[in-house]
Formats: sequence, structure tokens, C-alpha cells
Amino acid sequence: MIDVSDDAVIRGEDLIESGDLDGAYALTMGVTQHQPENARAFNNLGVICHLQGRNEMAAEALSRALALDPTPDTAVNLFHVYMAMGSFERIKAFLTEQQDLWRPQDLAEINLRLEAFKASRQ
Repeated sequence: MIDVSDDAVIRGEDLIESGDLDGAYALTMGVTQHQPENARAFNNLGVICHLQGRNEMAAEALSRALALDPTPDTAVNLFHVYMAMGSFERIKAFLTEQQDLWRPQDLAEINLRLEAFKASRQ
């Protein structure tokens, strides 16, 4: 039987922190399948997939989390995934779509990352 409680989400986060990404993925995927409205689990799934280099899957999971519960932390996670994917047009569209979520510290980091991204493309 799959544990889909809040404890399962927390255990998944502990597995991420300990570096057991495969275990975290399996546990968190189970939660998302049984609780398709659990934004925290989808955010965690996106983080796991990004750390595993599966950025398309990470973007899908984080987009789902953002649709369920638009938080600045999830938006920042999705920004990092889009940066890793290297799509400047997608990044620009995303920043515009989510402009109400950005905190001042997020904007400072985003601007620095975008400048470095643009410089690397020249």
C-alpha cells in the first residue's frame, strides 16, 4: 500500500536531502498519482526530476504545482528548470506570466542569471 499522507511528502523531502533521488522519486510519484491536487508533492517531483537532469518532466511537474498553488518558491524552481533547458523565449514568457509572484530577492537573482545567460549566448 502506498502512503499518501503528509508524512510521505516529508519523507520524500528527507530522501531528496540525503541524496536518494530514486527513492524520493518513487515515493513522491506515488503521492502525486494518488493525490493529483497535492501541489507540494508536484513541486518536490519537479525538483527531483531537475536534479536527475529530466528537465522536461521537471517543467511539467512544476507547472502542475504552480497551477494548483502559485507560490514564489515553485515559480523560482520552474525558472531554474527553464534556465537549464536554455530556452530564452520560454523564460521571457514565463517571467511575464508569473510577474505577480516574484519577490524582490527573486528578481535580483533572476536578473543576474539572465544577464549571465545572455552573455553566454553571445
